[in-house]
Amino acid sequence: SIVCAVCSIFMAPLWRRAISRFSWFKIVWLNMLVSAFIEFIFGFTTGHTKFIFIIASTIYGINIVGAQITLANVFYLNLPKKDFNFDVYITFYNLAANIAVFLGSLAGTGLLSILETSDGSAHMLLGLPFYSSQYLVWVKGFLFLLMAFYIYRVTPKIQEDPA
Repeated sequence: SIVCAVCSIFMAPLWRRAISRFSWFKIVWLNMLVSAFIEFIFGFTTGHTKFIFIIASTIYGINIVGAQITLANVFYLNLPKKDFNFDVYITFYNLAANIAVFLGSLAGTGLLSILETSDGSAHMLLGLPFYSSQYLVWVKGFLFLLMAFYIYRVTPKIQEDPA
């Protein structure tokens, strides 16, 4: 979106400074928490609450810049430094990432088919109409929270390659 493009121009230097100051993993953790928050906000976007979409899109535009920088580079942090076939490592990483994307898409489609009403009408929640795609966004937010928890628990145990 235009918000992401504008934020990329102005926010990239700020995110780089934050990474230098705190660490790659702390910024990834922060990005996952903010992404979860944003997904929960997007879940409340309906025809009656369009202003929520504007707020969430702005926060998303700021957050996605940091997420793109960190997620593109975290892969390289634990790459073995000595006598290792990097092609095998990179191929496995890309294969695993693509399988995860495929399985996530498959699970999302399955969840949408389960949650969808037979007549296509909306579920009512808190007086607002909700469709199955909004529930899917909440599931995505919950998964972002799980990822943030995983990053918080696992990254202190990650050690650098001694080579």
